[in-house]
Order: sequence, then C-alpha cells, then structure tokens
Amino acid sequence: MEIAHSILTVLKRAATLFRENGIAYCLAGGLAVSMLAKPRATEGVDLIVVLDESDFPSFEALVRSHFEVLQVRDIMRFRTASI
Repeated sequence: MEIAHSILTVLKRAATLFRENGIAYCLAGGLAVSMLAKPRATEGVDLIVVLDESDFPSFEALVRSHFEVLQVRDIMRFRTASI
C-alpha cells in the first residue's frame, strides 16, 4: 500500500506544480487505465505535457527543482495532437 500512497503523492505534487505554472497536462499509462477499468499494478506516474519545444529547457528545470529525475528520454513529438 506504500507504493500506492507514494504514487498518488507524486501525482498530486505534479498536478499542483503544473496547474500553478499554467502547464497543460493529462494523466496517461497505468493510473489512467486504473481510473476507467480494473486497477492494474504500476509503480510510476505517466503524464503527457503540452508545451512548445522552445519551452522544454525551462520545463525541465522546473521539474528538476521539485522532483528527483531518474531518467530523461528523447522528446516524443505529436505535431497534430491536442487535449
């Protein structure tokens, strides 16, 4: 149960940080599926963030100032996606 509590804590912190900074985001991955269907095991929080590519350095700095970043992957670009 400790993992579930930790995941929800991270999600709440990220949601607050993004909301306070006007960053558009949505929940994805295992947590999103668990809200709509039978819960599944997950140990991470997956978020889709919408921002201009030029804003990525400041976004990364903001996230690093509030969270320990363990891995950074290449940016996934969805040119025609919208929330």
